[in-house]
Amino acid sequence: MQDNYVQMLQEFHWHVPNVFNMADVCARRWSKNDHARDRTAIMEHQADGPARRYSFAQLQAAADALSHVLRAQGVKRAGRVAIVLPQRFETAVAYMAVMQMGAVAMPLSQLFGPMLCLIDCLIAKPLWLLLMIQPLMRCWVLEINARF
Repeated sequence: MQDNYVQMLQEFHWHVPNVFNMADVCARRWSKNDHARDRTAIMEHQADGPARRYSFAQLQAAADALSHVLRAQGVKRAGRVAIVLPQRFETAVAYMAVMQMGAVAMPLSQLFGPMLCLIDCLIAKPLWLLLMIQPLMRCWVLEINARF
């Protein structure tokens, strides 16, 4: 078998338009399509029951609502938003909301614990923190005013 890696690497080019928004590609365009808007975008598995299904229309509506909240909190284009959420529907909503605004989503895993999340925040210096306290199952948007 011939190894064509070098040739393939030299010939490969990404075809990404000059103006590209991941949230538009992942949610908005599907929510506007009459044949896709009610199709399943996210399936959230539950330990104690059947999976919950969310459509592209539901994902986009929730992302739009959160974008308005983030904008009201002062999040702007290119603003860094650290996202510390468990794997669930609200997490996808958070990413879509942040990205469709042109802000930068900074993923932080709850699995790393609070100390590593703090270290990541000290390094990346996000301006906002979007998090969920697990037992309360509520999301908060916190503006970080500390000088690092």
